Amino acid sequence: MISADTLVVQHAALPDDQLEGLLLILQQTSAEASLEEARQLLQQPQTGQWNFEHFFLATATRQPETSSPFIVGSGLVIVQPDGAALLWPFGLHPELDTESDQDLVVKGLLQALRNSLSRKQVWHFQVSLSEGLEIQARLLLANGFRELGKMQFLQRLCGISAGQPENSDVNMQLVPFSQVMDQSTFALLIEQTYVDSQDYPELAGYRSGAEAVLSHQTQGTYRPDWWFVVLRDNQPAGVLLFAEHVDFRQIELTYVGVVPAHRNQQLARIAIRRALHQFPPLTPVFLGVDARNVSAVRLYESLGFEEVMRQRIFCGPVQE
Repeated sequence: MISADTLVVQHAALPDDQLEGLLLILQQTSAEASLEEARQLLQQPQTGQWNFEHFFLATATRQPETSSPFIVGSGLVIVQPDGAALLWPFGLHPELDTESDQDLVVKGLLQALRNSLSRKQVWHFQVSLSEGLEIQARLLLANGFRELGKMQFLQRLCGISAGQPENSDVNMQLVPFSQVMDQSTFALLIEQTYVDSQDYPELAGYRSGAEAVLSHQTQGTYRPDWWFVVLRDNQPAGVLLFAEHVDFRQIELTYVGVVPAHRNQQLARIAIRRALHQFPPLTPVFLGVDARNVSAVRLYESLGFEEVMRQRIFCGPVQE
């Protein structure tokens, strides 16, 4: 048990405290998380990929108050260019073994994070939890978050034929966007593909096409030649966005979108098949999709993608 009167939440400023707090977070998803993994993550802000501006630690003393304060919890948010605040699972010290202690610490961390984000153009928290993290899910639901559904991750290898042959009657081209339009026009095209989208419709309207472009550029290594426009009869009909994950030697299909007027014409299927043959053979490519979007899941499975994992997706207000 911790002493509620001694609970203090403050910004994680000292390197040693950051390391300890980050390790607590990593241990929520993997009991084998190491200090070395935490150290590597702490180096990432130097690359400009993300930062620890919104990283807070909770300290308290044990009951009875006979010890020095120790780190009992940690909370980390990474703000995306589209205004989403990506909230990591809360770091919880193993001694927080009662719901009352867990609730106390998480409420304090959330309040500090909300205060830190109050001057940002940030509208909502997004959280991805691996299945089985029931304590984390309970804490989110108890603090005003709602579960949107599950994100289904699928993977296959490039350069391997799968699914039915292409419909040769479809006049379709797949070209890097910079060959046919500027970035602002491309952003507007992405925005058109959001209309009546079946991927997390609860988040519709939260971000513009321009914000989406900035957000997708932060996923892995941005390769503009891997961002494609789907042309149908020389008219823009959709987009395919890929990102490179160099450290893992993987490719991510970060977004597939077709404008409403060109849906149900096999464009996405044909475009994905062609795109995958442009990458080195046997390179793993993965994607994430709203598991409720049955038609999209069936499309990917028909192209040889197989499920590798699922995560629970939560959304919560930044301002109460």
